[in-house]
Amino acid sequence: MPILNHAKDLRNQFLSHDNNSGVCMILCGGSGRCKSTINRIIASSLGEYATWPGSQWIQKDNLKFDTAARQGINTIIVEEMHWIDIQHRIILDKTLNSIKEQLTGAGMDMDYLLISINETEYVNYRTLSHLIRSKPEYKRRFILINIDDDKYSDIVECRNRANENWQDNYIHMEWLAGKAIKNPDVMAELNQLDLERSLREEEVQNLVAFLDANPNIFDIDFDPNSIKHKILK
Repeated sequence: MPILNHAKDLRNQFLSHDNNSGVCMILCGGSGRCKSTINRIIASSLGEYATWPGSQWIQKDNLKFDTAARQGINTIIVEEMHWIDIQHRIILDKTLNSIKEQLTGAGMDMDYLLISINETEYVNYRTLSHLIRSKPEYKRRFILINIDDDKYSDIVECRNRANENWQDNYIHMEWLAGKAIKNPDVMAELNQLDLERSLREEEVQNLVAFLDANPNIFDIDFDPNSIKHKILK
């Protein structure tokens, strides 16, 4: 199950990041890369969390944390951060600095911030990586992930598979997915269910191939000795 496996690895990287307070992980990449899904799975494994669309989070380069602060929630997801109109490094720098201040306790007491962005000409993995590497205080607070990297290509393949309905149902059950990535026993159970599903699908595909190869099998005059393929069991 590619999405769960990558979510598990990213969660481990997130929790092991060397910092003395809060940390932010930014998933960069094109649309349809399951960035928000991965963030929600990771957040659900950490406990209670709040989610807002990125369009509501930037106002004069400052992030708005008031609602979550009042509720005492210290894990926040920002889905599709809207940096579309930011064309200058200084504006992006101010935004990252605002996030850093929140993570260091200058704002609310926030432990985990997960952000997903669709890359633009001005805000992408390259520009963010350059800016984060340029300042030690950013390197301590930010983890930048390029979901377009080849190592994550199976996420897109999984999403595009026509027979992924079973997996989609489990992915959207965030509490179960979150439990799986932090509990090896639950992950093993899901992997076993996924294996059994794959075997059932293989049997169906073999039967379909058999019927395609022998279209006259239900004819009265059909000769069993003419069967072209055997059904694999």
